[in-house]
Amino acid sequence: MSNVSEQSMYIASVVTLYWFVSISMVYLNKMLMSNDGVSIPAPLFVTWYQCVITTAICYAAGVCGERASRLPSDYKAVATTDSDGNTTPASPKPSFFAQFPKAEYKLSVSKK
Repeated sequence: MSNVSEQSMYIASVVTLYWFVSISMVYLNKMLMSNDGVSIPAPLFVTWYQCVITTAICYAAGVCGERASRLPSDYKAVATTDSDGNTTPASPKPSFFAQFPKAEYKLSVSKK
C-alpha cells in the first residue's frame, strides 16, 4: 500500500509542478508582451529564447541522467514483510535524474 501511495504522491507532485510552470509561463509571456512598462517589442525573440533555455535544461538533465544511471546508488533499501509473512526483496531506488534520457540527434533518422 505504501508503494502505491508513494507513486501517487510522485505523480501528483509532477502534475502540480508542470501546472505551476505552465501557468507561470503564460503570465510571464502576458506581462512581457502586453505591459507598457515592461513590454519587449520582440515576441519572436522571447519565444526563441524560451526554446533555447528549455533545450539547454533538457540537455543538462540528460547529461545528469546518464551520469546518475552509471553511478551506484547510496540508497539503502530494506526488505519488507507483509501481514502474511511474505518477504519482498529490497530494490534500490534510482536517482531522480536517472529518469532523463540523454538527448541525441541522429542525422540518418532525420533524413528519412
